Amino acid sequence: MNYRWPLHPLTYPFESLSCWILRTADSYNSEPRDLLMQEFGIIVEGNIINFLDFNPPLELLYGLSKRTGFDWNTIRSMTAHGYVPLLIDTLDNGNGEIFNEYISQFTVLIQKAHRLQRRVLQIPWLNITRVPTLKGCPDCVNKDAAPYLRLYWQLLWMSSCPKHGIFLEPVQMYVKRGRGLGFIWPKERHLKPAPDSLLAMDHITLQAVTEGTAKVPFGKIHAGLWLRILRTVIEELSSPSTCLSLKEKKFIRSFWNKINLPFRYNLGRWGAFEGYSEDLQHTLMHVASVVFEAIFSRQKGFPPAIIDRLAAAPINEKDLVSYNPTAIRGMYTLKKERPVYNIQKQLDALLEAMRTDPEEVKYFRCIVTPLGASDDDIRKIDDYLESLGIPVKHVI
Repeated sequence: MNYRWPLHPLTYPFESLSCWILRTADSYNSEPRDLLMQEFGIIVEGNIINFLDFNPPLELLYGLSKRTGFDWNTIRSMTAHGYVPLLIDTLDNGNGEIFNEYISQFTVLIQKAHRLQRRVLQIPWLNITRVPTLKGCPDCVNKDAAPYLRLYWQLLWMSSCPKHGIFLEPVQMYVKRGRGLGFIWPKERHLKPAPDSLLAMDHITLQAVTEGTAKVPFGKIHAGLWLRILRTVIEELSSPSTCLSLKEKKFIRSFWNKINLPFRYNLGRWGAFEGYSEDLQHTLMHVASVVFEAIFSRQKGFPPAIIDRLAAAPINEKDLVSYNPTAIRGMYTLKKERPVYNIQKQLDALLEAMRTDPEEVKYFRCIVTPLGASDDDIRKIDDYLESLGIPVKHVI
């Protein structure tokens, strides 16, 4: 049976679905796994709902849209489905050719004839072999008016927070029962800041995944183009020496040496970047950032074609070889700004006003309280407002 939920929190900008589901379940004093089971028949083992951020059933997204009245694309944008097909081709890992095209369309460090081709059943930027670990920036979360996790933190295309200059950290989320979300960070945190070159590269990636374009020193380019070039560089840096010419090996080694590491440090047998340990992924991202630092400073040795690609120029989605528009039902283009973000800004301003003005609180309660609401419904609304730092009791 399809019906509208009386309570459902608004989504925050770039919020992950697992985070929103947790907040929604808290509105009903329920566990997320119970909500998913009772409403949609989805069984969650061990209360781990992280998988919702990556490849949840499309039926769940449609069901959530009907329960909340939110547009389907609003729900979809809280998962990796929202990055398909422009930033990620497809969430189906059954076609190794699509993956190979994604990571080898361009030539930066290695000639295409020397590129190692292997049929890998993988999805770019996602690890499909182990339970995903939630990640986030502690400083961003601590400074949020209402703390939450961003979806783009959960994919492997970023290692750091460019805003605060620190590495992303693994985190556990929990509900504080009417007082919002709580977060458990590692006891031993990275003490040193992320390298400047990595922060600069992650800043470009952050623009790409949030705005649809990436501003590089040569100009503004398509987000899908940037991510494919970035993934190509990572692939080339990890290529085994047996497939490289002496010139290519010397060139690639120079970038490893710039961060005081030997060629292919600890990588061992060749594998997909997505399957490496977190430490090795951080290392590869750091070396990649040094490569882009050299490209943007116009260091010699890079093919002119890649410099041209990174220059500002119109690009059609069809120019992305691996671009797969049939990966989803209907088309979805990442827009620079969506109307919901303007609404979010207005809501943030309203919430700020309610924290200091009792009249605003009274007016808002009248709007959101349905006619004939029970005392229990009203109490839940008041508890939710209190969890946002809005004093309610003195205006009742």
